[in-house]
Amino acid sequence: MTDAEAIGAFVGEALEDWGATVSARGGILWAQLPPALAAELALPADLVMTTEPESVGAFGAELLAPGSYVLERLLERATRRGRWDTARVTARSEDWIASALRDAGLPPSQRFTVIEVRDAPVVLFLFRVSLVSDEKWESCHAIGVCPDDKAGWSVGPDIASAPLEPSSAPSPLDIDGLYRTARETLCRRIRSDLDRFRRTALGLLEEEVRRILGYFDRTEEAIRQTGSSATPGLLLALEAERDRRLAEALERFDARALATLIGVRAVFAPVAHVALDLRGREGGVVTVDAWTRVVRGLRCDACHRSEGPWARATAHGLRCVPCAARAGESARPPIRPRSDIPRPRTKAGRASARSPLGSRERFRSSDVRRRGP
Repeated sequence: MTDAEAIGAFVGEALEDWGATVSARGGILWAQLPPALAAELALPADLVMTTEPESVGAFGAELLAPGSYVLERLLERATRRGRWDTARVTARSEDWIASALRDAGLPPSQRFTVIEVRDAPVVLFLFRVSLVSDEKWESCHAIGVCPDDKAGWSVGPDIASAPLEPSSAPSPLDIDGLYRTARETLCRRIRSDLDRFRRTALGLLEEEVRRILGYFDRTEEAIRQTGSSATPGLLLALEAERDRRLAEALERFDARALATLIGVRAVFAPVAHVALDLRGREGGVVTVDAWTRVVRGLRCDACHRSEGPWARATAHGLRCVPCAARAGESARPPIRPRSDIPRPRTKAGRASARSPLGSRERFRSSDVRRRGP
């Protein structure tokens, strides 16, 4: 599903949940909003929308895209209202455990022993993350948490938004504790994105500060060259304006992150505890559920991250795919041992040898005599 299709599906489902009548024809969404909903959203009761830029304006269609006015109004209401639902998942086949291990990157020959399989809730927390500076980056993240192991992991958008069989209300859950786990997992998940956003904002701030200082330095030099009696007053006013511009730039390019919880979903699914045979390594007990198919409990022996996909376990331990790839790229070629065979002498009385790169290295016979036995 593309981003445009996901946005269109979200808007259609949200408006129908709020009591609107929605129909789609030719890439255009037609919606009739109840008067109260139209007034709350500050949108016309007969709303025409599209996710295709080339269709904007047809029948008065408004664009649905990140940052557009209509989508922002709908997201604001959806965020304020939130979402809570429950569902159930059943295993479609008996080999779902082996299939989940293969999907995680473990080899098909991986041996394992099933310790226990039982139905348990998997709670999904949906966050909307906004990185705000002079520009704005927005993204949605789904974090799953299982009360059995109190571990959090990222869930793909296709799994998080897939329709499931409705279920009755779950048994009492420690939502506060599970939320704290999901929040910590989200912080680790977006740390690299936040660092990259901050570096981008800092680079833009440096350019803006350099532009402001350059402009006011040139203006100050031009005022001084006039030699007018009003020069001191003009310079004081110029410095005050420069300081104001710099303060505005610092505030505008200050990178901020905001995460908003917009939905909670409790899904009952088969959860299995499995013991893996990882070449005699301890701690090979993992947890996997039939819904997200994410293997929890493994840790990379190189970077210590707990998120796969995983490479084959070797004598050096378990590696995630990025660490295994880096190890393969940085491996040095084997060093050839020094040969005891003396170098052959040429007719000119010189010794020659092949360098590792295949080029000829020539030495003076006196050097050979000094270095020889």
